Amino acid sequence: MPKQQPRRHVLLNARVIAALGLVGLGGTLGLTLLTARILPLVGFGISTACAAGVIWMYAPHLRHAYSAIGKRTPYRGPAPQELLIAPGAAVVLLLLSGWVLSIVLMKELPGGRATLEPGVPTFVKIPPDAGKGFINVQLANTGQLDAQDARILMIGRVSSVDLPLATLTKDLDVLAQAVEEADKSKSLLGLHAQIRPNSAAVITLEDVPADQWLKLASGLGSTTDSSIMLTDAQWTDFQRGQTAIYVMYAARYSDEGHSGSYWSTQHCFFFRGAVTFRHNCAANAVGLKAGSR
Repeated sequence: MPKQQPRRHVLLNARVIAALGLVGLGGTLGLTLLTARILPLVGFGISTACAAGVIWMYAPHLRHAYSAIGKRTPYRGPAPQELLIAPGAAVVLLLLSGWVLSIVLMKELPGGRATLEPGVPTFVKIPPDAGKGFINVQLANTGQLDAQDARILMIGRVSSVDLPLATLTKDLDVLAQAVEEADKSKSLLGLHAQIRPNSAAVITLEDVPADQWLKLASGLGSTTDSSIMLTDAQWTDFQRGQTAIYVMYAARYSDEGHSGSYWSTQHCFFFRGAVTFRHNCAANAVGLKAGSR
């Protein structure tokens, strides 16, 4: 009969079984709760407790191994492979759990942005049989996110002749300074708390000197009604292209998709009848500025 080979038995002590259970089962449970975003703090706590338990079990043996290496004394303890693998797995579990927790707790910024787009002037008379009416201009949010703390300062001019470029540029620069000053002073001037997507801020067009906006933003002067009022005949002249309505505005606003930044814009355009003209007195662009307002 062929000689039977002796069977080799591997004896697993309670320490190895406990380490496997803590890292394998406890760590898996903790990471599952973390990655599923179900009670992430509880999952991190379970993973941390399991890793700490393994390290605590092997801490005396690690000290003995360190002492044996340093003092060159006999070492009596777990096999070197076990001493390296078990605590190493616990450290990896601890680091992995912390990394996953940082991802889970990180607030994901929503996609998209807020975008304010000007509309065409509308003629409003209240009551309908009034002798004169005022002009409204809408700034619609055509983006995907709310425009928050939108500060909009707008001025208008009605003229039958082309206004000088230098005058328009100067007025727009002063208007931008007024917006910045109002932000610094936390003024309520021109402030719209929220403009939701597919809604608009309706602004009545006023023929206000740009310097007056700057004084108001600085807390000087008092507000007066400077709304542009037109008769039916004057509005008809505008519709026929005989007169132009100039609109200039400067605005700043924020959205949730760009934390720590804000949008800043300056626009200058004029209308003749149903035609909108972008004027070169401004870049007519929206820029994202880093920092707080």
